[in-house]
Amino acid sequence: ARGSIDHAVADAFRFGSLVLAASSYDADVFPPMHFFLHKLALKGLRNRRVGFIENTTWAATAGRAMKTQIEKLKNIEIVEPIVTIKSALHSTDIPQLEALAEAMLA
Repeated sequence: ARGSIDHAVADAFRFGSLVLAASSYDADVFPPMHFFLHKLALKGLRNRRVGFIENTTWAATAGRAMKTQIEKLKNIEIVEPIVTIKSALHSTDIPQLEALAEAMLA
């Protein structure tokens, strides 16, 4: 949300794996991430492994929303688990993050 969307899109094409992280917003995903995913689709991103981290306070919707958009792209491997962080990072979240990191490297 703070950097150039065009640089982020270019970076997405540089790497074979992506971890996308965003907060839930109005039962969807934060608008800058929604737009970023839309741009990836317009540019034809494909052949990637993708993991997700969602941040939420009330309802965890960002992970599902990002996954729905990414699944439309060609030859995308969704890496589990989708990590959910409630409001702020807690020490109890670390095992989930480590599991995602291990799965991304597998």
